[in-house]
Amino acid sequence: MGTPRTKASALPSAAPSTAASAASGRPIDTARLKSALKVAALLVQKLGDDYLPFFMRLETELAQHEAKEAARARVQKVLEDG
Repeated sequence: MGTPRTKASALPSAAPSTAASAASGRPIDTARLKSALKVAALLVQKLGDDYLPFFMRLETELAQHEAKEAARARVQKVLEDG
């Protein structure tokens, strides 16, 4: 008899991304997302597929973050090119 684990799938999948982590107040950047993705991968490897939704969510968040960063760079290029 152990402590019950919360299912990863219980997390809201449509929750909006935030510019800052609620826990730390630090901005979420590519490096932090990649680090979290690595931790999630280790959890899946060591503890099983119950943690796969965390990994998949972080993959999605990272892709969205990188897409936004790329769009911001394109915006800046358009503005610089006149």
